[in-house]
Amino acid sequence: MKPYTRKQFLEITTAAGISFYLSACGLNSDKKKVAKIVPDSATPEKKVPAHTHQAHIDLVDKNDPRYDELRKGFNKRIDKHPKVIALCTTTAEVAAAVQYAHEKGLAIAVKSGGHSMEGFSCNDDGMVINLSKMNAVEMLHDHKIKIGPGCTITSLYDTILPQGRLLPAGSCATVAVGGLTLGGGYGICARRFGLTCDHLVEATMVDGNGNIHNTKDDTELMWALKGGGTGNFGIVTEMIFTTHPAPPTLQAHYFKSRKLRPERAAAILQTWMELAPQLPDSCFSGYVLNGSTLNILITNYEPDNEQLPTLLKKLAAVVDEFRSSHTGTLQRMLRNYYGVGKQLYFRNSSAGFFKSYADVAPFIKRHL
Repeated sequence: MKPYTRKQFLEITTAAGISFYLSACGLNSDKKKVAKIVPDSATPEKKVPAHTHQAHIDLVDKNDPRYDELRKGFNKRIDKHPKVIALCTTTAEVAAAVQYAHEKGLAIAVKSGGHSMEGFSCNDDGMVINLSKMNAVEMLHDHKIKIGPGCTITSLYDTILPQGRLLPAGSCATVAVGGLTLGGGYGICARRFGLTCDHLVEATMVDGNGNIHNTKDDTELMWALKGGGTGNFGIVTEMIFTTHPAPPTLQAHYFKSRKLRPERAAAILQTWMELAPQLPDSCFSGYVLNGSTLNILITNYEPDNEQLPTLLKKLAAVVDEFRSSHTGTLQRMLRNYYGVGKQLYFRNSSAGFFKSYADVAPFIKRHL
């Protein structure tokens, strides 16, 4: 296998598309809500435990009152209508659902939390495998945790932070850990602790034929799942992570400017991009331009950083407003960044990795 750096691999898989559509063939008119599926007898026994030979799947079609709610994602701009939704609760049910789709000719999309920006967790006239009920969090020995892909950020933090443990992750409350991890998983603690996927030590996955794999037996699969993009290699149904001691506190610093002209927005962006790399590893920062209103956030979970006040002062000098929050417990302060729980219309206009302001300067006038 040709070796790639993580950055090269992410670029390749992103270009290929991060949706998970498995090839399959034909659809039936069966409207039963529960299907009993028997996997292909050609499936290798060593990959499919005995209990998967008989699995019942909760199938939701357009006649089911749950259909509309289950098909929707976070972005209301996306409006897709799958032929059927498989509401799975176990790995065996996911494997059976894949085989069912294969037999009936249904393309598959996979939904854990439904936060795919462009709606890749749904499709038209195919099957959506919904993992929202596979949402358990279990504390293991050696400070490891076992998590289902449908577990949300809220459930994750509510379980492990009171135990004094941290899995570096995002902050949007309704994002699920499955998609977050497979896409990398960046959050306010990433500068010191790394991405969510960096902490993945074991995963169970169902491939496009309904075979069940575990990364204990496949080191290259483990490598590929760590930020390789949601669903390119299969449907991950269970994950085990290492954790860190949780920082006890968090403080936030807010910067705002209104009624910005493009030239000033660009000047502030340049200042921010010059200062951000100098921030201590305990900090996170984001630049969010919504129309003509700019918000910049800097968080910090270590109270004694000598260089931070100087950097805050430099950034405050180029914006209209600056204020700092009180210092609170990490769990309580994180709730300020959980976002809205309801679905929204939105479109992201920028996402990527930039080394410096020089990388984006040629495109400023086009996008501001």
